[in-house]
Amino acid sequence: MASQNRQLIMWEVPHLGSDHFIQMYVNPQNIAINSVKDISEVRTKGGYFLQYWGEKLDEIQINGNTGSSGIEGINALRDVYRSEQLTLFNIIKNVNINGIKRRQSLAQLAASVVMHYAGVQYFGYFKNLSVTESAEQTGIYTYQIGYTVTKTIGLRKNWAGWHRVPRSSTEKPFVSTSIGDEFAASNQPARLNRPSTAEQVQAQTFLQNVTGLLSK
Repeated sequence: MASQNRQLIMWEVPHLGSDHFIQMYVNPQNIAINSVKDISEVRTKGGYFLQYWGEKLDEIQINGNTGSSGIEGINALRDVYRSEQLTLFNIIKNVNINGIKRRQSLAQLAASVVMHYAGVQYFGYFKNLSVTESAEQTGIYTYQIGYTVTKTIGLRKNWAGWHRVPRSSTEKPFVSTSIGDEFAASNQPARLNRPSTAEQVQAQTFLQNVTGLLSK
């Protein structure tokens, strides 16, 4: 029977250096990555005017619970969340990390977090951390983490046996050349075809007759 390796999230934080990682005790229940394009639109008399500014920074929302790690799991997450503060404390104590004394600002330290997951590195910084304790689940603590991505390195690959490659090298995809082809492919009548020359002449003659009647 085939076995699957657990792909736990690991955090690279400034107060530990690049040689040490904090591995999550339990993976989150949900990870949502939100990508947004920065496009501003202004309505004018002639139509809409668009300004394209590229893509905004990706936002990752992480939701989960600490499982059997309890409140100490929250304490570990809080250390990851406020790692730049712990690094500043080490600087005050004159503690070297990786053999070099840290001289960065708090902003640089806060933005030097790396999330490792499934072969992808998400560089960025934390925006928020919220913890919920419910009487219905005593001893289980849920958390929500907001993480902003400044750079992504790596690419995830299919891992399940039922996954398929979406890009085929043998099958030729259907390429539409006109609106009529799209309707024909979906078995719908081609209602958006351009009128024939005879229909255009009839329409022009009708408009001329109407104009002549109105001018009398």
